[in-house]
Amino acid sequence: MRGAILALGGALILGGCGGAVAPDPAPGTALTLSRALMERAPEGGPGCPAEVQIRPASFGTVMRAVELRPARIDPKTGKELEPAVYEERPFSAVVDPGEVKYFETLCREQATPELVANLQRALKARGLYRGAITRRLDAGTRAAIRAYQAPRGLPSDEISRRALMEMGLLVWED
Repeated sequence: MRGAILALGGALILGGCGGAVAPDPAPGTALTLSRALMERAPEGGPGCPAEVQIRPASFGTVMRAVELRPARIDPKTGKELEPAVYEERPFSAVVDPGEVKYFETLCREQATPELVANLQRALKARGLYRGAITRRLDAGTRAAIRAYQAPRGLPSDEISRRALMEMGLLVWED
């Protein structure tokens, strides 16, 4: 009984560290970070805007009419003497403009070495970061950020404020 009370007390104490921490989603579920995506760049918030390409633009060949010879018009009467001659020709064009969304990330001055070190530790604890704690947003850290965020609906290596909140590294805001 005493052991159970101590374990419960320890869990309560540890549970209070770092604010609210969202649990890791089960594989293939919980697109929690997709809620952070916006149609327009955020303004006036505590972070800085970042953009992410959700769906890339696609290009294809389209046919367009090209005027080979203009219509001949009678200068006195304004009547068409001969119609214009057109030909259909292929052109490369944007078929789908793709989709870009925005989210709130840390501003440069907010990404302190201490916060980056804590982020690296949090990603390491989740098995996503295997490098040394460098206190820098290096390639390994960015790859781990993408590995954390992509399954949650945010395919970016820029850390979102919401992801930091989920990991308990920022105070939770709703």
